[in-house]
Amino acid sequence: MVTIEKIEHVNALDKALRTLKFEVDDEDAFIFAGSPYIARVQHQLHMALLRKNNPDLSSEGLQELHIADCNFRDQKHLFVKVRAYLEKARKWNSLSLEVKKEYILSVVAPYFIDDSFLMELIEETNTFHS
Repeated sequence: MVTIEKIEHVNALDKALRTLKFEVDDEDAFIFAGSPYIARVQHQLHMALLRKNNPDLSSEGLQELHIADCNFRDQKHLFVKVRAYLEKARKWNSLSLEVKKEYILSVVAPYFIDDSFLMELIEETNTFHS
């Protein structure tokens, strides 16, 4: 387990991971983007930042704030990048629906995506890969 003692370091790591995932165009960024491990770290970093800024909120309140603060539909500038990752997804057609969902959720982290938009992206990506 790693402990990050200063909130400035949490903020810097959060920004670095978002930059790598959503602004860098190379093969390593593509690999990191779909990692469920990186996605989990991104969610934890964002929760730490929310906790620091909202110390009186309960865990449930923080989770609700995290979901509201990170709605992917509000991040239209990221759609092109996410679609590019989905177009590069290897063996997409052989993946189960559940694995496709997990992959997309990892790619969009630390943002959340509602089920209807998730299915839209899956169908769009299925069409691209057919």
